[in-house]
Amino acid sequence: MTLFRTFILLLLIPAAVYSQQPADSVSPKSIRKSRPAFINICLGISGTNYRDFATSPMIYRGSGFNFNLEFLRFDKERERMFSVSNSFGGYGATSITEYTSSSAFINSIKYTRLFKLNGLPTEKWNLKIGGSAFFTNIIRTNVNLHNNSTGFEMFHTIFISGKITRDVSRKKTKEKILFFIPYRRVPRQRELSMQLNLPFMNNTFRNGFLYFNQTFLSDVPQIFYEYEYKMFSGFRISSIIDYTIKLKNCNSLKISYVWDAYKTSAVPEKFEMAHHFILFSLMFNTK
Repeated sequence: MTLFRTFILLLLIPAAVYSQQPADSVSPKSIRKSRPAFINICLGISGTNYRDFATSPMIYRGSGFNFNLEFLRFDKERERMFSVSNSFGGYGATSITEYTSSSAFINSIKYTRLFKLNGLPTEKWNLKIGGSAFFTNIIRTNVNLHNNSTGFEMFHTIFISGKITRDVSRKKTKEKILFFIPYRRVPRQRELSMQLNLPFMNNTFRNGFLYFNQTFLSDVPQIFYEYEYKMFSGFRISSIIDYTIKLKNCNSLKISYVWDAYKTSAVPEKFEMAHHFILFSLMFNTK
């Protein structure tokens, strides 16, 4: 009976504490509504390497263009981001006897949610922990590969994410001289952050044989014939470095470096790809 009474008491303590709060305390719903929201329009360039062992061990290298549309809602306590990105590029590989070229279109849908982790010794640092989900779809073409000229891959990954942010704002006006020309650096809010995404679950969708099925030669091609969706297959890792400058009109400018690398399992033949993105963003405050 004593154990039962102790259990009931432990259940009643949170309710008692909550009842002691003042009636005018801020509710979680009002905090969410007051959290700043942004629409982020992002343009950038990319450098990409990839290799498909099902067709050739050659490494394709090239560059491309990237366009992102992001929806963000964040403050020092929490952060939520949803984005859609599209990238298109051309790539080439050289062997002893020939040069072959390829093109690829990559679409990614991403969602991230982070929560502040308390305990840092200074307010200039902010650490958030949470999770992310990336859904990436790839369409590749290479006419030199004949019956294997078109390739489709999908990578669906759930990450454990961590983000650390450092406030590097200029608090005071500074007078400087450059080549005997004086100039003034006014106070400005700035942030430098890094986010690391470590894989918890990586799923892949890819053909289960070395070459595409010969149904392409028939009147009714079956594009995804004998494709396999494998859970906990392959590997993926991603990181983001952001430098953000806040403007007087509550909007922001952001420069980002993004690294994203992934691969399938080695059965039957693995596919691997790595990207390096440089992105320039304009963040519009919608509140």
